[in-house]
Amino acid sequence: MVDPDNRRPVDFHIREEMLNSAQAPAALLDDWRSGEIKLALLAHLLALRAAEPTLLSCAYIPVESGTEKLFCFAREAEGKILFVAVPRLCAEATIARGLPLPEEMTIGDCSLPGAWRDREWHDALDPQRPLIEFLGNQPLFATFPAFVAISA
Repeated sequence: MVDPDNRRPVDFHIREEMLNSAQAPAALLDDWRSGEIKLALLAHLLALRAAEPTLLSCAYIPVESGTEKLFCFAREAEGKILFVAVPRLCAEATIARGLPLPEEMTIGDCSLPGAWRDREWHDALDPQRPLIEFLGNQPLFATFPAFVAISA
């Protein structure tokens, strides 16, 4: 998540405007080259870390995916679970689509404990999004190339 050409001067005014827009990262996908999507993702993840310090500092739980193209993990504390899935080895698919979206994978590709599937899950990157159902065919990366969900 580093600009490969970080020698250019940073326009802090534009970055501040981007941060103040408070859009969900997925809403910025069409203009992904502007860098606003990366800034929004980092802002949402830092806000999540501030809101859930115990959940984000507890033990890492690896989650098997059954494919080398998907990396998943979870964290569990105080009755809450954080589940994260990110694509790997997806350059060809993203180039073919013209957007940084990998080939589609589903929650069914992840080996989640059955009890986790019965919980209410919320999109940690877009609080306005309705509840997420952890069904086998639920797409992970339909609108954004990272999946971060939290259950209470």
